[in-house]
Amino acid sequence: MTSQSNSSAFPTRLRQRCEDLAQQYGFKANDLARGFESYLAHLFVQESGFQEVLEGQQPHSADLSEVILRRNDLGVDVVLEDSENKQLLLVQAKWLGKGTAFPNNELQSFFGLHTKLCEPDYIATGSDMARELLGGYRDRVRDHYTVRFRFVTNRVLPKTERIGLIRDSANKGYEDAGLPIVCEIFGQTELKELESQVKSTDAGILKSITFAVKGNDVVEFRQPSHSLICRISGNELTDLYKQHKQELFALNIRLPMTLNRAINRDIRDTAEKEPESFFFYNNGVSAVCHEFEYNEQQNRVEAKRFQIINGAQTVGAIAGANSTDKVSVLFRLTATGDATGGEFTENIIRFNNTQNPIQISDFRANDQIQQFLREHLNRRSGKGPVPSFSYQPKRGKRITGDAGPILTSDQLARIRYSFLHGPVRTYKEPKLLFDTSDSGLYWWAFGDQGQSLQSWTEPELDEAAISIALDDIFKKESRALRNQAKKSDAGHGHNTEGGGRAPTFGEPNYLYRLSRYLVGLVAVGLRLSREEGRFESYKELLSGKNHFDQITGSAIEDARRIVRFEINNRIETRAESQPDYNLARDERTWEKLRRQMETETLTRLH
Repeated sequence: MTSQSNSSAFPTRLRQRCEDLAQQYGFKANDLARGFESYLAHLFVQESGFQEVLEGQQPHSADLSEVILRRNDLGVDVVLEDSENKQLLLVQAKWLGKGTAFPNNELQSFFGLHTKLCEPDYIATGSDMARELLGGYRDRVRDHYTVRFRFVTNRVLPKTERIGLIRDSANKGYEDAGLPIVCEIFGQTELKELESQVKSTDAGILKSITFAVKGNDVVEFRQPSHSLICRISGNELTDLYKQHKQELFALNIRLPMTLNRAINRDIRDTAEKEPESFFFYNNGVSAVCHEFEYNEQQNRVEAKRFQIINGAQTVGAIAGANSTDKVSVLFRLTATGDATGGEFTENIIRFNNTQNPIQISDFRANDQIQQFLREHLNRRSGKGPVPSFSYQPKRGKRITGDAGPILTSDQLARIRYSFLHGPVRTYKEPKLLFDTSDSGLYWWAFGDQGQSLQSWTEPELDEAAISIALDDIFKKESRALRNQAKKSDAGHGHNTEGGGRAPTFGEPNYLYRLSRYLVGLVAVGLRLSREEGRFESYKELLSGKNHFDQITGSAIEDARRIVRFEINNRIETRAESQPDYNLARDERTWEKLRRQMETETLTRLH
């Protein structure tokens, strides 16, 4: 199929997908605005860091109604949060019909929304759901979150200076104010590229690519790995990007769409204003491939399965510069012999990207303990009270004979650490869960009291399975409570997306986010129950759901009651808009609730 027919097929496919999603979420098929909001939620949730939002569901079939705002939305249509990397994505969707002018005024207003979202009076005008999702915006910014305001339309972006000026002006204003806020604009082209990128890692890898290098500045060596260090012209990189776009970055840890971020403005300015110095100011571009050949006479490189693994922002910034005739970039290429990924490739990616704010759990995917868990933990999937799951230590690699929703290493680390040591640091410092240094928590989550392990004992596997079962109970109860609340509102004629009602904040609002917090409290009760002889081992609890419910039921109710009281107290005495966010990160409150759980458990047992 030609690129032209591909280009014409995307708008048709996009419209059909929006019609389908409109109906999936209870709207008419021709309500393309609602369908487009839903489409963007399902697309953007597949970007790095937002997997937890999926709750183990598949992106295309997941129910994402809890992150899509429909009415009284405070100017935001989709809210996605990545607590590990501290990033918040706020999306405004604009489905534009044929002949409709691009809404420059709405674009400018959206990019200036930060100030309003920091005002409690403005937040109070939103729907219950808007207040829930955006009520903690100011706290997130103070907690050093990176916020992306992403304005998206279904149309190809018009080639006018004003759009770029609005975006660049907003980005410069936030940068000058020292705020980690980035404004982005996506149109049909960007959506098509991102859709292609997220389909699968291997699908986007280039089978073969040829490009020119500066022949007088080439160092080639074959041991210990065939490598090339050289200079490549800015024009050559621009041509590569224009020809292959996101296919260049399928293995890049960082999001390829960060090419649109304002952080690239400085790189682009250097390329335009000081092109002769660019080589010395920039860190360059690193790439890997399966194998390559360098033609010294023609100064050309032919590489198979070529991927840029560091320098995506450099490539994107240069491709967006007005002129790159005099720009030279440091370029390094290594042949790994790996077809897709592989340990050597992953290590190169890791050590080329460790200075960046990335999701580091992938770096531990090849650890012996992770491979052990992939095989042995999955044997407990669906047994007794344990939900069906497939443990996946690395994103994007599914398990043959998938037994259920994906359980990621990030999720397991947070659940098990909370069960063993308490939940606060999993909320406050989640990146430490994959840090193997002395100050890291990796071996506290996957080892034994901070000591590294290559495998777990049977009792340790049983204990982990119990923690997974408990977390699943709270998440399922959260969904059930939300559904009940929606039915109740509908039965009484209430519109949860409208305004006018007093803000409410109950278990449906926080139970899912605090699931592992409650797991930590239940673990306190279970340890005391075992000490008091109520049960001998966690293996016993896995023998059947009835016995599991009999032993854990009271502890679960105690934990919910304790947290419910603390949440209500915070609302009444501190007027907190998102008490769950603050509660989860408060060590002193955890110690108070842990002691309360101990007291209530011992009282109940005696």
